[in-house]
Amino acid sequence: MLRSCLDTIYSICGGYYNFLARYMGVSHFASRIGLPLSTNDRRLYALKNKYPGGRCFIVGNGPSLCVEDLDKLKEELTFASNDIGLAFSDTDWRPTFYTAVETSYVMQNSENIRMHLENSCVFLHQEVLRNGGYFKNALYYRYIWEEVSDDWVPSFGRDPFRGIYWGSTCTYNHLQFALYMGFKKIYLVGVDCNYPGYTGPAEGDEPVSIDMMHGRGHFHPNYRGNSKSIYPPNINRHIRAYERAKKEADRKGVLIANATRGGNLEVFDRIQFDELFPMASDKGLISDMPSA
Repeated sequence: MLRSCLDTIYSICGGYYNFLARYMGVSHFASRIGLPLSTNDRRLYALKNKYPGGRCFIVGNGPSLCVEDLDKLKEELTFASNDIGLAFSDTDWRPTFYTAVETSYVMQNSENIRMHLENSCVFLHQEVLRNGGYFKNALYYRYIWEEVSDDWVPSFGRDPFRGIYWGSTCTYNHLQFALYMGFKKIYLVGVDCNYPGYTGPAEGDEPVSIDMMHGRGHFHPNYRGNSKSIYPPNINRHIRAYERAKKEADRKGVLIANATRGGNLEVFDRIQFDELFPMASDKGLISDMPSA
């Protein structure tokens, strides 16, 4: 009923709402109470349960990621992040959905994102837009950082229209989006939860030199090659985020399985990547990618 009323209102005076959302700050308030006024918010809202019962793959950037495996994902609905573009010269696969969290990273790599991900739906938080990062195929969401303490466990965003919660890893963002979209089977690939070459501090919120990764923390030696620093990969925080995601998935009857080749992530049940192909009727359709 609410959706029907909103559609009617928008068809009558959608341009007026977009004006309010952009120039008078109404959109932020409206999203907090569940009213999608701007075009961007309506597109986010339209993703809710868009793929009921389907499956998707969340592609991490860990050292176990095999570029050859990406070819098997060309007909799948996939999420990827950050420097996944380093694989594009070796595969025709492109992610259906892409995200990057650090505003500085997005601004530094804006041309690559536009060039290589023009057919992907790009998820970026609103701070990127406020810093001039406009992408025609992007959807902008509210990003929520919570105070981190010794016993910190992240909240889980059940509706990115209202907000996605920081969880110390882009994979946590993807899991929040995937559950919102209605997927019932979510497979992780290249999510090692392990940085074998990293020699920096195990914790902390201040950037450290990229040299501390020694080129072995991700699937490509030039990962983050345009950056001089990184944030310490806090494995303990990652694990807490994954445990929180599993709790939410179990509550909704959603399977999250780890199809990573190796790695140290044991929060989710393991499944062999090769066993997932072929799989018959429960795949999402690549043609269902949302317009942005």
